[in-house]
Amino acid sequence: MYRYIKELKVANPGLAVKNFGADAEVLYNDSGVSNQNTILVRPFERVEFDGHKLDIKIAFKYTTIEGDEVVDVINRIWLLMVVDVATRVILGFNLVLDKEYSAADVMVCLRNAIMPWTAKKVTIPGLRISNGGGFASERIPETAYAVWDEISFDNAMENVARSVDNVMKKLVGCHVNTGPVIEKLFHTLEETGFHRVTSTTGSNTYYTYY
Repeated sequence: MYRYIKELKVANPGLAVKNFGADAEVLYNDSGVSNQNTILVRPFERVEFDGHKLDIKIAFKYTTIEGDEVVDVINRIWLLMVVDVATRVILGFNLVLDKEYSAADVMVCLRNAIMPWTAKKVTIPGLRISNGGGFASERIPETAYAVWDEISFDNAMENVARSVDNVMKKLVGCHVNTGPVIEKLFHTLEETGFHRVTSTTGSNTYYTYY
């Protein structure tokens, strides 16, 4: 009987680990052997959501109707994203200019990931969208309004995930899980983009005026 139970635990580690508490489940999910880390080959089978505070400060200088020159400093910029796990394609994002982002901000990001994306009109001289650029729903019409089977939230976002859980189940019909998410992608964006901006706070603090 002892050997039989041991074999069952070895064959089903995801179930056996639950007997050791919630902390053990978290460690197991981060270990690289759980279902969270299995290889996915089908788009929209699982997506990941996470929010990241950008290491950047920006000051906007503008003139009011009365002719006064005003400078407003934005100290916190949150980038929220939904990424498809199988293809690593970014399905949607939301920028939040606040100290913290809320469940409502998360829902806006999720909506942006489902609704067909329309390219924004670029008004800054010399700035343009590359010919091959764009989101999946814009470049591949078949993905418009596509929804996913499962969405993962970071462990630290358990409260936010819980508040959107019912909405996801009712409107999208997907499973909601907490576990490891897209930290590597944010690290890549920082190293190749945000940390190269003159107003980055990665090492020194500057301000970029617009």
